[in-house]
Amino acid sequence: MSIMDRDTLLSSLESAPRPEEDALLMAGRFVPLRSLERAALLLQAPTVKKLLALDHYGVERCIGRPLRRTPWNPEELREATGIDRRWLAGGTRHVWWIGDHTYPGHLRRIWDPPAVLYGWGESSTLACPGIAVVGTREPDEQGRAAAYRLGLDLGQRGVVVVSGLARGIDSAAHRGAVISGTPAIAVLGSGIDSIYPRENRALAADLLGAGGLIVSEYPPGTPAHRTRFPARNRIVVGLSAGIVVVQAPERSGALISADFGLQNGVEVMVHSSGKGWSGCSRLRSEGAATVTTANDVITRVSPEALPGSIPAGGGADAEGDSAARAQLAAEERKLALLDSPSEVKP
Repeated sequence: MSIMDRDTLLSSLESAPRPEEDALLMAGRFVPLRSLERAALLLQAPTVKKLLALDHYGVERCIGRPLRRTPWNPEELREATGIDRRWLAGGTRHVWWIGDHTYPGHLRRIWDPPAVLYGWGESSTLACPGIAVVGTREPDEQGRAAAYRLGLDLGQRGVVVVSGLARGIDSAAHRGAVISGTPAIAVLGSGIDSIYPRENRALAADLLGAGGLIVSEYPPGTPAHRTRFPARNRIVVGLSAGIVVVQAPERSGALISADFGLQNGVEVMVHSSGKGWSGCSRLRSEGAATVTTANDVITRVSPEALPGSIPAGGGADAEGDSAARAQLAAEERKLALLDSPSEVKP
């Protein structure tokens, strides 16, 4: 950044007061801003009053570059935050500022952490790094079973499973994690209220019902778009102490996650079920270890990198099971009301 370099900006945020929540929501809705540009803007204009006083050129001076395509219209942004406030009123819903003490420190360490992060579910799940399980949207049966088993076994070891709630490997890993009873984290490439793909709404409801968390850097109402999925992957990496690629072709979003992991010093591993896949072969040739079990993964990452793992569920009595099922059903009904897009926009 030309006005303030990244390290100085992040250091300044530690002592700066938290911006007004409506100011956070306004900045979160201004699409042209990059993640740390939002932080720079809110550092200099942390109130709605100050944001309303800025003109387009004032915003450019705050972030240190020109904004050519989308005009700064603070009144319009303030009006749009009504959508966010209605969503936040639903309960177990959150908006985090990068300077908050509850914002995960391990996410703050990536190069461009989200300045504004939206969450739905149990916020304490963010406290410790997890293990990302990622891969192709079109796995074979061996890969699907391997991802499910790995999600289940990691969850039974008390490890948070992180993934993108996409079709294929992501979904299988999350299903395993939900069955384990340990909370998991899903990172969306769409608005926090827009589960994509639509068929994963029930899985998202199960994840929330099991004490998990859904996060996104995109505000409510933001549709899924193919350009947002690569950006989502850096958050998956930032919330993880290790990444397991189960199956991936050469051109795969999972390899983007692996590259982000390598850039951020996160252990990258390949599951043995991916040996015949070109993307996995490339990662192995570059030094990624091959793993098969949850124990392999934890040994490679080291238990010390997964502090305070959440105890896995289990042993509930019949009354507790009945209450859990009722909670899941309620979450499913809530998700069924969401206006999620039917397909990714080009």
